Formats: sequence, structure tokens, C-alpha cells
Amino acid sequence: MTRIYDGSLVCHKCDHCPVVDFDSATGQVVVHDPHKPQNGTFKMTKEEFNLLIANARPIA
Repeated sequence: MTRIYDGSLVCHKCDHCPVVDFDSATGQVVVHDPHKPQNGTFKMTKEEFNLLIANARPIA
């Protein structure tokens, strides 16, 4: 598993920032939301993740 995004590096270091891990062996991306540990883990393929990011609109 490789961490491809760590929200704590760009916020207030509150331990509640999302992180994204990538497993190159399976091609699976896991998004973790530590603020919601009971239901804050989302799994998707790398293709689904790339589509999600590519279609996201900037937050103003």
C-alpha cells in the first residue's frame, strides 16, 4: 500500500484529515476518512478514482 494523498500535510494536523492509499498489486484505491471511522472507508479501482478526480470541479 502506498499513500498517494495525506490531508494532514495541508491542514491543521488534527488527525481527522482524509488519506488515500493505493495498492499497486490489486489496482485498488482506498479513501479513508478518519473523522468517520465506522463508515468512512471507500474502496474503488484506480480507473474509478481517476474518473472521480478528473470530473471534480474546483471548490471556490
